[in-house]
Amino acid sequence: MEESNSVIDSPITNEETFTLSTAETPNLVQSHCDTTTLKDNLRVLNLYGVSNNNNLEVQSDCDTTMVEFGNVNSETDVPETIDNPTTPGVCLKYRYCSPIDLVPNVPESALPVVGTLFQTLEDCIAMYKKYAQYAGFDIRNATEKKYADKSVKLKYLICHRAGVAKKHDVDSTDLGLRRKVIRNTNFKVTDCKTSVRFVREEDTSFFKLYYFNPHHNHKLFEEHDKVLSRLKRQMKFSADELSKSNYAEFGHVTSFDATYRSNKHCMVFVPFLAIDNNRKSVVVGSGLLCDETTPSYTWLLQAFLKVHKVQPKLVLTDQDAAIKEAFPLVFTEAKHRLCMWHIMAKLPNRVAADVLGKTDFRKRLLKLVWSVFLGPEEFEVKWNDLMKEFNMEAHPWLSLVYMIRSKWIPAYFKELPMCGLMKTTSRSGSLNSFFRSFSHYGNDLLGFVLAHDTAMDRQRNTQRIDEHETNSSIHHFKTRWLIEKHAAMVYTKTVFFDVQKQIIKADLYCTQWNVVSEDGYQKFTIRQKDKRFKTKAEYKVVLFEADGSFACSCQHFEYFGTLCSHIFSVLFNTDVEEIPIRYISKRWTKGVIPSDILRARRLYSGNNEKTDKLINDIQFQFDSILSRIFCNDEKLELVLQKVRSIKDEVAPDIPSDTVGNNKDAEFETMLGVPKATTIDIRASEGIRNKGCGRGKRLIGGGERVVRNAHAKRKCRGCKELTNHDIRNCPIMKTGMVGESDDD
Repeated sequence: MEESNSVIDSPITNEETFTLSTAETPNLVQSHCDTTTLKDNLRVLNLYGVSNNNNLEVQSDCDTTMVEFGNVNSETDVPETIDNPTTPGVCLKYRYCSPIDLVPNVPESALPVVGTLFQTLEDCIAMYKKYAQYAGFDIRNATEKKYADKSVKLKYLICHRAGVAKKHDVDSTDLGLRRKVIRNTNFKVTDCKTSVRFVREEDTSFFKLYYFNPHHNHKLFEEHDKVLSRLKRQMKFSADELSKSNYAEFGHVTSFDATYRSNKHCMVFVPFLAIDNNRKSVVVGSGLLCDETTPSYTWLLQAFLKVHKVQPKLVLTDQDAAIKEAFPLVFTEAKHRLCMWHIMAKLPNRVAADVLGKTDFRKRLLKLVWSVFLGPEEFEVKWNDLMKEFNMEAHPWLSLVYMIRSKWIPAYFKELPMCGLMKTTSRSGSLNSFFRSFSHYGNDLLGFVLAHDTAMDRQRNTQRIDEHETNSSIHHFKTRWLIEKHAAMVYTKTVFFDVQKQIIKADLYCTQWNVVSEDGYQKFTIRQKDKRFKTKAEYKVVLFEADGSFACSCQHFEYFGTLCSHIFSVLFNTDVEEIPIRYISKRWTKGVIPSDILRARRLYSGNNEKTDKLINDIQFQFDSILSRIFCNDEKLELVLQKVRSIKDEVAPDIPSDTVGNNKDAEFETMLGVPKATTIDIRASEGIRNKGCGRGKRLIGGGERVVRNAHAKRKCRGCKELTNHDIRNCPIMKTGMVGESDDD
């Protein structure tokens, strides 16, 4: 063997392990040999294309050596043996040192420069993300060191292919094998050294870029594949014309909640919803995120605000920590409310079962926290009295939820209009289920967008049906008061039924007990009775004579936007025949959303809004004509002749295949990229989110106990107390037990 073909600087022992990887094959190739000479194992190199003076790094427990080979293309080029031949069953591994050394070509303005100062750490990350987008790779967080006050001192950002793959030597899934079998595996890391490092300047809040390595040892994203990188598919937000109109009229109270398994890329789907004038949930915007981190939610809320221009008054979410941090950064004028159900659902797991099962603590606590009639001071007094009575003052979980009471207790939201519309995110859960009925978790992003559009069409059609039923309904009036007829004229059908209940209660169960006239106002005492005509409660209604406004102690109007039975009782006694205009909320009236938006068929196109409106109007006119004459063949023939003559007049030179071209243009506008001539895009990598890896949701301990709490019964087959009977007894099915004694 010539020295040029093989140079070994140190002896090789039986315990040594070698590793092989190439740029064209899986990074880790492992081989088992019964008689493992270097010749036998180097055949693997030839099989995977390792030749032409490639470098091999030989690693062992004792030291590291370099082995250089010439043309390893045949058995004649491979050394015959090595000293101390290995014994059967030893696993040899080879690591291939990739010759790739790529430095991305990016604009000079996006190139990191050592010594640059940044005001915040977020600016550092944003700079490197921009560079990575130009270069064609993804980034990951790495080392981070902090001071004693938890502020960041040092921050590393690395390439997404940095790191060394974990070692998988044994196939632990097959326990019957005596010898160790290598598990087939693959991975994407290549130990890439590309990184940037930032350090905080002493006694300042500035961060300095002090290290930058631009060299990659792997291929980067091609230009047409960059859309599939994590950075490119990290954020998407959508709001069509209908969503914008819904938000403008109903968006002062909104809710959003994340859902999973909506697409095969595992991106998180976040729909925003509001309540329309028929008290149904409507979408006011939708987002797709790659993760549930503070930066992602910050971007999402910023995109939402950029589209709708105006902040909501109240936003309802769950207790996600990332949302809590992102919310005040964007929605500076809105109030954040936590879902009451998510908090109180933890009660069985946090409080002892004896307290909940043998006392009335649960009943009294739920009545207290869900009450909409208490003020903050009254709530705090009653809470402290309840905790003291049951010796719960030092309970950790109850103390924690009490500390954040201003985020979820109704008493702390009474000053906000319509604050009673939503107290939980149950509507968001229902909306997520609604979208899942149109989309499958195996859809790609384009399929998901099209399914989303179909769902929006269904919602638009539902709103049209509700509006039609409101306009065509004839109501049955149940009182003698003219104000009931006026309510039917202004409100939608669903809202009218709610207002009608209040009018009936005012007519049957509310009586004016006392009236006190003072300077500038009148104070009415209204007694409300139950169905047995026994006094249930008293309420105070104040009439301000200067402007004719009312105020009731129940605050029903402030909570829901419609008058209560107590104010209606005063209106009856003052001979008012119509609801005062100031107490008719526009959001509950008929025709809030323009009919041309509800009947629109084209919301995504390459044309401008004026063109889309003209197209929708033309389609509506044709639909209206056909709906009138569909039973008259003569009229239909006449319309057909007119349409043909119009076609010959206005479009004589337009080819008939332009519809397909327009369709392609619409998809290009929707996706933001031109149609590719060849399809060579690889499948996008999946994204791992919280709780992923399961097809079902996680079940808490309390719910598991409830499920298993059913009373057990004795099975006549196995003679044991179980949750099955003889018909589905597993032992009877296997034939291990004969017929029961009773048979």
